[in-house]
Amino acid sequence: MIAPLLALFACYSLDDVPILVGAHCAQPREATVIRVLDGDTLQLDSCEGETVRLLGVSAPEVAHDVADACVSDPGSGDGQFDECYGPESRSFLGDLLVGKTVRLEFDATCADRYGRTLAYVYLPAAEAGTDEDVFVNERILLLGYGKVYEEFDDILQAPVLYTAEYAATSASAGLWGVCE
Repeated sequence: MIAPLLALFACYSLDDVPILVGAHCAQPREATVIRVLDGDTLQLDSCEGETVRLLGVSAPEVAHDVADACVSDPGSGDGQFDECYGPESRSFLGDLLVGKTVRLEFDATCADRYGRTLAYVYLPAAEAGTDEDVFVNERILLLGYGKVYEEFDDILQAPVLYTAEYAATSASAGLWGVCE
């Protein structure tokens, strides 16, 4: 199988074969957001359900001390702390997504080192009450609830995400106007 590919590309080693952009690790699918853990992490379908990290987004950390549908008494968050704009980021994402059905789309990397699913999250227009779907990863950056997360270098939506972050920094939106 490799020999025909090498012949096709007129190459002599796999190092010479061009990388083709666009290979995704999973097909798009829908799920319901049951809870928001922080400004870039959701839990789907049930309290024991899949955890999703928004691909290309890093929101400020928060102490996990807020009651929700899955944890009625989370404790005091002793030993944990909220980073600047963390609670606002978590609140924004929760208000936007909890109880709603979202569409997950994937890139070349489908999971992080913690086993969380990495996804682009879209809120369908009907759920958002808008004329078009909301690209949640972009919206968080555009409003200054997070920064671009550069851990992965295979993010196809990087230009969109960097453009949103640049707009937020230029406008001193969200954390860009409050946090040092």
